[in-house]
Amino acid sequence: MRSRALVAGAVLAAALIGASLAARMPVGVALLAVACYAPVVAIDLELAIALWAPLVFLQGIPALNTASKAAGLLLAAVWLAGLLGGLRDPVVLRRHRRLVWAVGALVAWLSLSALWAQDRSLVLADVWHWWAVAALFLMVASSLRDTRAVKLVMLGMVIGAAASVVLGLANGDLGRSAVEGASDRLKSGAGDPNVLAAGLVSAGVLAAALMVPIRTALGRWALAVSIGLLCIGVVASESRGGALAALATAGASLVFFRRRRKQVSAVVLLATGAVVVALALFPSAWHRISSYDNGGNGRTEIWTVAWRMTQDHPLVGVGLNNFDTRAGDYVRRPGALKRVRLVVDHPTVVHNIYLQLLAEDGLVGLLLFLSVAGACLRAAWSAARRFAARGDPAGEALSTAALVAGTSILVAGFFISAGVDTRLWILFALGPALLRASKPTLGRWRAT
Repeated sequence: MRSRALVAGAVLAAALIGASLAARMPVGVALLAVACYAPVVAIDLELAIALWAPLVFLQGIPALNTASKAAGLLLAAVWLAGLLGGLRDPVVLRRHRRLVWAVGALVAWLSLSALWAQDRSLVLADVWHWWAVAALFLMVASSLRDTRAVKLVMLGMVIGAAASVVLGLANGDLGRSAVEGASDRLKSGAGDPNVLAAGLVSAGVLAAALMVPIRTALGRWALAVSIGLLCIGVVASESRGGALAALATAGASLVFFRRRRKQVSAVVLLATGAVVVALALFPSAWHRISSYDNGGNGRTEIWTVAWRMTQDHPLVGVGLNNFDTRAGDYVRRPGALKRVRLVVDHPTVVHNIYLQLLAEDGLVGLLLFLSVAGACLRAAWSAARRFAARGDPAGEALSTAALVAGTSILVAGFFISAGVDTRLWILFALGPALLRASKPTLGRWRAT
């Protein structure tokens, strides 16, 4: 009887997937991917997270975006079921109570902003993204139990980042960014040049660090090629935020990778060579990246409006996702705004994580976000020191990479509004996960 039910279910699932492929290709592809993916999730959650990681760099592609969301929901469901059923040990969540409370307070505060927002429907339309990334953060942080699992997730992110560049260049995936006056730029699987560049820089850090635990010549050559591809992608995106993040990343790497400054210098030289090649391929990139006389293609006007909004609502903001609704009220004040239509006729996001949080969620929202970010980076730094004390160079390199990559994407956040960027929250989660792996005897830990 049970075998007949399984056969009937398989036939029904196959029919549903076939019909979906015929009616709507992205949905069909997503269902097919989930059908193949579900057994892996049930058997090995850590491997399933690593297999899902590449998709976070390809969410600008409709079919892969749907597949990524479906896989994420499946991962969250299995993780939550295991947590509630006592099959998974929430030791990381217990040992990082303050961090868990900070994440909960952040999403709760953003939800409460519906009480004072002018358009509550916009808050409800966006706040679920924050709940989703919060759940993702808790799942990844508590599921990765050792450096092997972290290594696989990092490798998945590098593969996804490199694939996004290859697919973008192969398909000629060039398009105009959301801001006024932008030239054709690589946006690839991320859907936006600046978002793409932020992820590529952080993935480059992970690729460099993976050269420590991956000892084979073939593996290291593959990582070196990936770093070159990622550099070409950053240049092709023509992202100023990406360029600044790359410079900050190089400096941070020299500071935090204290034991490996020769290797860091070698990687920087490799990246510089790739950048030179990329500038030859995309000659317009240097002019755009180095030119700031156009006010960031309208960003300075948007930032001015966001700051005016913050001055009126410094503590609580105007409500999550309500910047567009209220922005038009702040263009009539004294002070020149050259691109008013960006704010009035074509409203957009603030293009700055921190100003967006200040304007929409006030000082409370910004401080809660920064407290989460700071705690995660501190956990990665503590893990690196513990691995170093244990004489584990691989663990030390992975932990330091999580710290530097997280810092990198936060620097890029000065040019993008990506508070719900899945890649950002995965990098945050690696800190607590690595801190757990650095000292398996968790019973003697003191809560952070």
